[in-house]
Amino acid sequence: EDLEDRFIELLDGVRLDSHKAELVKVVLNRTWEEEKENDVMRQVSIEHEKRELDKKITNLSERISVTTDQELLTIYEVQLKQLLLKQQSIGSSIKPEYTQEEFQTASNVVFQTLEEPVKMWQNPDYQMKTTIVRMYFPSNLPYDIEQGFQTIDIEPTIKLINSIEPTDSSLVEMPGVEPGCTKSFRMDVVAKFTQRTR
Repeated sequence: EDLEDRFIELLDGVRLDSHKAELVKVVLNRTWEEEKENDVMRQVSIEHEKRELDKKITNLSERISVTTDQELLTIYEVQLKQLLLKQQSIGSSIKPEYTQEEFQTASNVVFQTLEEPVKMWQNPDYQMKTTIVRMYFPSNLPYDIEQGFQTIDIEPTIKLINSIEPTDSSLVEMPGVEPGCTKSFRMDVVAKFTQRTR
């Protein structure tokens, strides 16, 4: 009981206020939408490349069928094999790492946990408790029976979000502006949180 009381106190100390939690929500959702758009563009590019390859393969096949020169025939066959190998390597489609439903489920857990980690911890579901520990603490928690928790390693992304000044969150309302959030940071947030909540 003493261990859990101290852990709850620790969790409460890293809780995000509503403004910072809202910032995370905006960052996650914007990045998710950008990634969906990128997937569409990559799929369009793949389809275009496949059509171009199909044309080249068809043209080359027609040349092979009418060519009598053995030397040219050998060259065409080599080229055809290369095109067929390239066609196979392209694949059929882009499969998103997460479905919309998976992302929404994971992000809902993230938002609730960021704002109310203690309440989420009190959920009897063991998997939820595991998720919280993995979200906030990347390594084992050192604990002394007399002094309680020792030096704690907090998840870097949580520390970064907590370091944002409250006034910065007002920038969220400005289109195209993401305070202190580079593309790599936003992708880091999405990757780490979705992985930890799957």
